Amino acid sequence: MDLLQIEAVLFDLDGTIIDSYPGIQKAFNNAYRKLYSAENKISLKPFIGPPITEILSKVNAETDIHKINAFVKLFKDCYDTEDFKSSTVYFGTKLLLEKLHSEGVKLFIVTNKRQKPTDLIMQYLGIEHYFCASYCSDLKEEYASKSVMVKDILQVERLHKQKTVLVGDTYHDKLAADQNEISFIHAAYGYGKVEGIEREILQPLDTLNFFNF
Repeated sequence: MDLLQIEAVLFDLDGTIIDSYPGIQKAFNNAYRKLYSAENKISLKPFIGPPITEILSKVNAETDIHKINAFVKLFKDCYDTEDFKSSTVYFGTKLLLEKLHSEGVKLFIVTNKRQKPTDLIMQYLGIEHYFCASYCSDLKEEYASKSVMVKDILQVERLHKQKTVLVGDTYHDKLAADQNEISFIHAAYGYGKVEGIEREILQPLDTLNFFNF
């Protein structure tokens, strides 16, 4: 196995660091009920990753911009006040973060989540102190893609591409790594399915198998 010399690890959040599905589903269902006066019976697990507007479109093909905006506001209200608390840290993640942190590796979050719920969740779960910074979808108004977000973090934090790794669970994470010429590790325990992966983990602590400290 080709072990990686690393100085920084960029972690996706949903499906990589935390299982956020229960909270997202709960907030989505609550917002759906309030807006449509109906129950949502569709599981969001296959859709988690993109912005909530895309998830709504996949659930009911909504195109009315006024309803979309109203739904987003309702979702944010539900998620940011209570439903975010349903998120849990994947087993072994805290040990992984502690090991990397103790080795002097710089850790960052790169997520399509907004800054507010990201901060709330990380504080609630007691993991915020491991990370140098969280790069979120609304950090600079709106990032066009995760690839742009990763490009920004490499420049701002002055990270070396050859010593930076992105760990994520979806194709969008892999694409962001590939387009920025950094190594990628697929979190296969998460929400996404990615084909043709060189490095894959079945649990968070497996990440250490690819690093040479």
